[in-house]
Amino acid sequence: ATSSATASKVSSDELLSSSNSTDRSQQSSTSSHNNNYQHKSYSYSYSSSANGHTGRGKYSKVLGDMTIDLNGQSLQNNQISTALGDLEIRLHGGILESGLNRMIISGFLGDIRVYVPIDFDISVQASNFIGDLELIGRKTDGLANSACIQTPDYPNSSKRLHIAINTFLGDIRVIQL
Repeated sequence: ATSSATASKVSSDELLSSSNSTDRSQQSSTSSHNNNYQHKSYSYSYSSSANGHTGRGKYSKVLGDMTIDLNGQSLQNNQISTALGDLEIRLHGGILESGLNRMIISGFLGDIRVYVPIDFDISVQASNFIGDLELIGRKTDGLANSACIQTPDYPNSSKRLHIAINTFLGDIRVIQL
């Protein structure tokens, strides 16, 4: 179950496996494993626990724009980083695990946009040195911006997502749709 969830992040014709090329469907469902992939435009690695859901997803890219669609993927413990280029993250269809889910997003130069389903209970902590912040309706601009915001039901929700975003130069937008 875990390998099919992992492979659906990007289409199979865009993947070059950097790990063992054995059939992942034959791996034991009770053991932990790591998968590393090189997408045509960014690198991705995912490690999961025995239950196949909670794990850690890491996305990174040095140069160029990056779009990540987490439809059907666990939103537990994701780390996303980019150096030069815009970043767009789509959380619609993502799986919130019970309890606190964390997403850490970092960049250096470029805009960051995160699209979150309206029914997710989220907390957002964001900062940038130069650029605008727009966090679920709250806006700030100028130099050395920092803001924290959460949805009203976040503290009492059984499934919640904390998003931490940091970039040096660029706009940060977290939009609930």
